[in-house]
Amino acid sequence: MSADASAILVAFAVVAGLIATLAACAVLGISAYSAHTVVRPRRDWQPVDWQAPPTTLESVRFENAAGDVLHGWYAPPTRNNGPVVLVCHGFGTNRREGQDVMRWLTAAGYGALLFDFQAHGESGGRYTTVGLREVDDALAAVRYVQLREGPMVWILGFGFSMGASVLIIAAAQCPEIRALFLDSPFATLRRAISRSFRVFFHLPPPIFTRPTVWFAERLTQGRVGEVEPIRAIASLAPRPVFIVQGTEDSIVDPEDSLLLYAEAREPKSLWRIDGAGHVAARMVFPDEYRTRVLAFFADACEPLDSGSNAVNSELLVSDHLRVGQLAAAHVDQHSE
Repeated sequence: MSADASAILVAFAVVAGLIATLAACAVLGISAYSAHTVVRPRRDWQPVDWQAPPTTLESVRFENAAGDVLHGWYAPPTRNNGPVVLVCHGFGTNRREGQDVMRWLTAAGYGALLFDFQAHGESGGRYTTVGLREVDDALAAVRYVQLREGPMVWILGFGFSMGASVLIIAAAQCPEIRALFLDSPFATLRRAISRSFRVFFHLPPPIFTRPTVWFAERLTQGRVGEVEPIRAIASLAPRPVFIVQGTEDSIVDPEDSLLLYAEAREPKSLWRIDGAGHVAARMVFPDEYRTRVLAFFADACEPLDSGSNAVNSELLVSDHLRVGQLAAAHVDQHSE
């Protein structure tokens, strides 16, 4: 081989090495930024037309297992031994996300507790783990309700996105959670992160998901890559589960509701809304949504209720929040 050919090969190898190094740095840089965005969401989210809650709601505080103070709103049930609904918000929002449903839950006679997960809203905590330590938050909420209403109180779960996924795992550890209404839960956190890269960044998930999870685990000191509600949902039986998701969900893969439903055991229900986006069912079919939620919880409470003591599922109030902004909040958190 001539000296000129050898020099060309060396130069080519150097250039190829530089390109590979730059590409690796780009992957790591994007992944590190994405991980930081995931574990440090904004705390100030609220609907544009948000209004302060009514004075009938009690501002409450309680601690999770790590000692973080969680802030919430509580409305006790309107009858003795009435059930209480835990309303769990999604990633990047806060308890204001569930304020509209709390209105018609309490109007129907249920107690309700809305609270901010750690590192969201007013609650303590530096990082969110998007479903890992948030399970402890949900279990702390259960303990708080039991402290208020007694150990025999019936507790129902109502979650959006991350909150729905958290409830699946929490209920697998806590039989006191008697039924779950799950709006747009993810099957695994890795799948949700992969979808974000595909939809919002137009980048190949196989390249970016693993390092993003690695960075997130270094930041939080928690195995966030092991957040997998799909592994827990079968254990919820015979407690009833209702899953709802839009077929145009841009945050959680629309296939996730099918995967979770397939793994769940009876009694289970699935409602898929053609063309609806992430947590958008309340916007597309608000009346039917309320009807389905209240009917589901009323059926779940049949062992507790009888005759005149049955939970009133009449739709007594209308929404005053534009629910479409809820889906936009989730999109904003993933598109920064």
